[in-house]
Amino acid sequence: MFLGIILLSFIDVLQAAERRAPTVSGSLSASGRIVTMSFEFIDACDDNYSPEIEFYLKDNPGKYWGTFWLQYYNEPLKTNLSCEQDKEICFGAWLNDTSWGCGKKCVEPAKAACFPCREATVTIGLECNL
Repeated sequence: MFLGIILLSFIDVLQAAERRAPTVSGSLSASGRIVTMSFEFIDACDDNYSPEIEFYLKDNPGKYWGTFWLQYYNEPLKTNLSCEQDKEICFGAWLNDTSWGCGKKCVEPAKAACFPCREATVTIGLECNL
């Protein structure tokens, strides 16, 4: 019984790690090239709150990276993602009832929320929503 509980816990950990893995799985494009894309977020709202941020694969929003928190006003959060070149990576950020990009779980599609995976840096400022 005890071994069964440990085994189930280990399987849960593996499934959670797979869901949050920093690479995109699934069908590869003709090139199948994995690249590193950098994101930099800046909390441009001096309200002492820390928005949460996650990244999603546009073709499969259930595949995501994160969760990250912006810690301080005007101080950037930098992170790198490994992803298949040219696949669309979307960001969702939220704080209580306010959201940016495609929002929590990427349920609010927005034009400026997705970027083709490339060896580049994307900088995003999260402005106050009054």
